Amino acid sequence: MPASHVHAADATWTHFDTVSDSSARDSARLRDEFLSMPALCLTVSQVARLLAVTRVGASGLLKDLERERFLTRTANGSYRLAAMA
Repeated sequence: MPASHVHAADATWTHFDTVSDSSARDSARLRDEFLSMPALCLTVSQVARLLAVTRVGASGLLKDLERERFLTRTANGSYRLAAMA
């Protein structure tokens, strides 16, 4: 469908799907990084730089992985694999 025929509601859903897909890719990449380097320990700022996302976005990704018990937060505020804690 030509762009001139895209309805505003369709464009909104496409935007949300893209944001969701991007977040899923970032989450998968972060998982891969921690799995490939089991002793890896990263801060929110480091994850933001690694994934080229905002600190808020990085914090959200890390908290999601912490809720899933994939990561754990250390006393100094960095994150590492939960199995390594």
